[in-house]
Amino acid sequence: MLKLIIAILALFSFSNLFAETYYVTGTVQSIEPVYSSTNIYTPETRCRNVKVPVYGKVVSGNGASGADVLGGMVVGALIGKALTNDNNAAGVGAVMGGVVAAEQQKKATTKVVGYNTEQRCEVVQLVSQRSSVESYRVIYSWNGFTGSSLTGRYYEIGSKIQIKVGLSLD
Repeated sequence: MLKLIIAILALFSFSNLFAETYYVTGTVQSIEPVYSSTNIYTPETRCRNVKVPVYGKVVSGNGASGADVLGGMVVGALIGKALTNDNNAAGVGAVMGGVVAAEQQKKATTKVVGYNTEQRCEVVQLVSQRSSVESYRVIYSWNGFTGSSLTGRYYEIGSKIQIKVGLSLD
């Protein structure tokens, strides 16, 4: 049994040794370009104008009311008179009290006071595709047989080309 298996294996393994290869002349029947696409990346700078806020100190408030100023003057006069026991100091205290009351109503805050226009730029990548011929599919015939192959060479229809033909026992 082992000898039979070895004999069968030997027969099949040597069958490829008896293959024959010939070069024959065939005729180009048609040719088709095979295309491939390639991405092309191109950097481009794009700019745009933007409005940028400008900040500043703003004094806000409605100012002191008459009652606020009058109250500040009375308190100032009483303090001036109490500290110095002098009527002139009471007058100066009254004026100072009115000024302090008026200033307390004012508030300084930071707010947007306007806008400046600035240019901002960025680089973006633009993508485009380029098609190019990668190879050619040549359809040829020889002795009633038709075949096709890919090649990097262009052939004219009707051209004579060399074809490799192999014969083997299956």
